[in-house]
Amino acid sequence: MDDLISFLEFPIDFKGQQRAHDFASLLLNIATVFSVLVGFFSSSIEYLVYTFGICLIGTYLITLPNWSFYTKDPVQWLQVNFFSPEQSEDEEVTPEVVN
Repeated sequence: MDDLISFLEFPIDFKGQQRAHDFASLLLNIATVFSVLVGFFSSSIEYLVYTFGICLIGTYLITLPNWSFYTKDPVQWLQVNFFSPEQSEDEEVTPEVVN
């Protein structure tokens, strides 16, 4: 089960999450308008559903995998420094960047 979860997990950074959300919203809005127009001009709700389903699968393929433009701003975490018993709390501790 862990192998399946690690296969399906697509880690992206925080800015990449915002990009994916914005892009998915834009694509789904365009897909909705396009599929309604296809359904209206063909007078078939079946074509509307098929068109929206194809657009939805395309949106998944574009937004779900962790493409390089979703992972180009990685988070730089700071190292946690704990005070040792010999160190006073007045001493200044400089954070270290950990990648």
